[in-house]
Amino acid sequence: MSAYLLGTLAVTIVLELLVLLLTVRGSDAPRRPAALRTCLFANLFTQPLASYLVMLHPGGVAFVLIEVGVLTTEFLAYLLSGRLPMALALRLAIRTNAITIALSIWLAP
Repeated sequence: MSAYLLGTLAVTIVLELLVLLLTVRGSDAPRRPAALRTCLFANLFTQPLASYLVMLHPGGVAFVLIEVGVLTTEFLAYLLSGRLPMALALRLAIRTNAITIALSIWLAP
């Protein structure tokens, strides 16, 4: 894996963990450790795969489809592996990926 891809993986994980920490509060706070673990391991799978697929299939439609796949995979990871309630799992998947999708679009060449 190149230094660039390792850098994007690190940035993705840090940003998504920060968003998660800001999202999982109040009555959901006891679920934070499970959510953090799930976020970390889900991103170790989805981010490199998404980066590889985007390199193979550049373009707007492919990017959207890949990101929908990432969001769905991470939602299912939060729901099934993290055992989070559906509403929280969906909220986390949308919020964490919205930040990294926006950053990807903003930084795209």
